[in-house]
Amino acid sequence: MRKQNLSTLLAFLVTIILVSFFLLQINITDLTDGLKQINPVYFIFGFALYLCSYIFRTCRFYVLLNKEINFKDLFYVVCIHNLVNNILPARTGEVSYVYILNKLHNRSMSEGIASLTVVRFFDFITIFLLFFISVSRIQIESQFITNSLGFITLFMMLVIFLFLTFFFYGNHFISNTRKILETFGPGNKISFIYLFGKLEDVIKSFEKIKSFEKIIFLELIALSFGAWLSLYLFNYILIKTLNIDLDFLTVIFSTSFAVFTTVLPIQGIGGFGTLEGGWSAGLIAAGLKSDVAICSAFLFHIIMIIYFLILGFLGFLGMKSKR
Repeated sequence: MRKQNLSTLLAFLVTIILVSFFLLQINITDLTDGLKQINPVYFIFGFALYLCSYIFRTCRFYVLLNKEINFKDLFYVVCIHNLVNNILPARTGEVSYVYILNKLHNRSMSEGIASLTVVRFFDFITIFLLFFISVSRIQIESQFITNSLGFITLFMMLVIFLFLTFFFYGNHFISNTRKILETFGPGNKISFIYLFGKLEDVIKSFEKIKSFEKIIFLELIALSFGAWLSLYLFNYILIKTLNIDLDFLTVIFSTSFAVFTTVLPIQGIGGFGTLEGGWSAGLIAAGLKSDVAICSAFLFHIIMIIYFLILGFLGFLGMKSKR
């Protein structure tokens, strides 16, 4: 409980400090003018693209769960999952997907964790590819970002390697880790025994996923690209409606930094502050003035909140009607 309170306090402090800092860099009237400037047609079109990303995500879970859960019911799960995930810091909202799947659809926790892990891996691969395609095609104005690309590449490749190792050699990994911990003592503790038991259940769910036909994995890749291209198109539409002249590849590069902030161990409440930092850094690296970049970051965040609140409310209504 004390650790949880500390995490909440840190998230609150990060939010206050970063939001205050960024607001001091802009004129508040520019923010209100920017909201008025958004064309209702683009707002609706942006929502349609955001909704498409949810549909693609639902399709991925539908495939991974062997189409055994009604698509509409799974869509409601995705709506609530994304709502909670966007509010809680450091991706702790991911637990909501596993919990809802277990409580309402009688799927094991391990199956929920396994399907979510595979989906996140495909997300990672998709972002990795789109980001580096954009990097190879645009001019980066920030020397700091240019110098950081090697570190970003190394980090992404390390994550991919670790996932593939765990996915294909999970049993060996758990067995060897257990032996090491038992040798030094803590491996015999009840908490470790419970943890390893759950990990073994996840590995069993991985084995089930590995038995899928290869065409299923190609389908998952296609659906992942559909989900992320929908989101990047939404970003592009928003930037265009704010009269910011950037091509689509530059938008992919710039707004990817906002995505990167979602894996930070400490984030602002609802992503406020950290998301603005990532979005602004990317646009500044693409050559925009800092005040324009920061203002667009707040506008993006406000619109995204409206979208996921609408879909989250729809998800709650859908689930309530099923009870």
